[in-house]
Amino acid sequence: MTKQVLKKIIQAIFITFILVAVGSVSNHSVKADHVSDFKAKMVTPVKNAASRYQVWPSVMMAQAALESSWGQSDLTLQANNYFGIKGTYNGASVTMRTAEYDANGKLYYTNAQFKKYPSAEQSMNDNGNTLRNGVSWDPTYYAGTWRERAASYQAAANALTGKYATDPAYGTKLISVINTNGFHALVDGGYTAKYIVGQTVQIASFAGTETNGTSLTNRRGWIGTIKKVTAKNHASSHFQYYVQYKAGKTTVSNWYVAEQDIQTPAAPKYQVGQTVQVASNALAETNGSSLVKFRNFSATVKKVQADNHSSSHYSYYLAYKNGKTSASSWYVPEQDIRVATARFGVGANVQVTGSATTETNGTSISSRRGWIGTVKKVSTNNFAASRFEYYVEYTNGTQTVSNWYVPEQALTTPQAPKDVAGKVVQITNNALKETNGTTLIPKRGKMGVVQKVAPNNFNVSHYEYRVNYTDGTSSWYVPEEAIK
Repeated sequence: MTKQVLKKIIQAIFITFILVAVGSVSNHSVKADHVSDFKAKMVTPVKNAASRYQVWPSVMMAQAALESSWGQSDLTLQANNYFGIKGTYNGASVTMRTAEYDANGKLYYTNAQFKKYPSAEQSMNDNGNTLRNGVSWDPTYYAGTWRERAASYQAAANALTGKYATDPAYGTKLISVINTNGFHALVDGGYTAKYIVGQTVQIASFAGTETNGTSLTNRRGWIGTIKKVTAKNHASSHFQYYVQYKAGKTTVSNWYVAEQDIQTPAAPKYQVGQTVQVASNALAETNGSSLVKFRNFSATVKKVQADNHSSSHYSYYLAYKNGKTSASSWYVPEQDIRVATARFGVGANVQVTGSATTETNGTSISSRRGWIGTVKKVSTNNFAASRFEYYVEYTNGTQTVSNWYVPEQALTTPQAPKDVAGKVVQITNNALKETNGTTLIPKRGKMGVVQKVAPNNFNVSHYEYRVNYTDGTSSWYVPEEAIK
């Protein structure tokens, strides 16, 4: 166990035993009028101290109630000390018997000096200072209780469990005291901040000014991140927010945005994994890098981030494929992106054009000219005039063959088959065999009716036919070249 962890444990145990030793009621029992008196007396000190240190007033008030037995402990009555804080205050102190642990973890009792405050508010200030400034080895030790970190008094109360006291139900007890006695409405004003630190928000389209009067009209629609939350009554708002924005290569901010002028951001138009296309009039990324060479390129969205640039409020990291190489743009503004649609979808029948030369990886496809196949996969690839490449599978006699990287420019809609189902046809007098190798010589000159047509690239044919003959026999794989 490290010294730092041990320190934290000892501190929590120490606080717990202070509550046991000096937070006891002694000869004073807690009555209903004590609770009422406590509430009436503590509203102003708690509000003042909590506002000063930007912590939740209801949590501070609940702590004071629990740890001072509603202001009736000997330490509180004698010294206005509601939290068992040791030491002196401006030289003033009281001595109380308390339980402590020695270095070996053994419990012992001793007399100790505790701060004596002139009023309750100074005691609340000490508590607020502790929560805001933490402990010597970690100034953010109680950061979970800060107004800008805790979205509610419940979150702040629970953040004290295991830190301020070892009692695993400490936070739950505080919340119970708050709820039972109406502390939230009494000292928090009954309002909870709608947004929390770290949350992404958008400035409303009707936003006028910050709470300090600074204009927000040039920030309308902007998306940013909340960095701080403070209580502030302004128009219909009860909180104000420090909001930080990314704007191209710079970071800008507004310190006093009223809650009424903030909303949940509109979703980005495009999502990670989506296929998109750079607009034909795109000029530059939000960081100033040129987009001209990527105009009309298809791409895959890899990342989306808030970025306020021109009319855009998001920028996108786009990954391009360009033949056998890859490229990317990190900050493409939303205004320069379009939905990209491939000409052919998975499952579509396509035909390799008569002018096709190579796949996007350089492999020749001249031997596939005129072949008809089925698209099995579509990917972005900016190759010559193409924005997509296709994995195409063909039937070749009894075999299945494929090309993995056929550019879109090398594909077209297939020519129609020469004959269709239901048409009467005749086997040519020079027919040799079906696409599966079965001889057609005995069928030469026979008449039949086409039952089915399917792509099959065999010799000079690109379709095969199932033919039922008038004598009751049939051929299942007659190449188009063997029919007239």
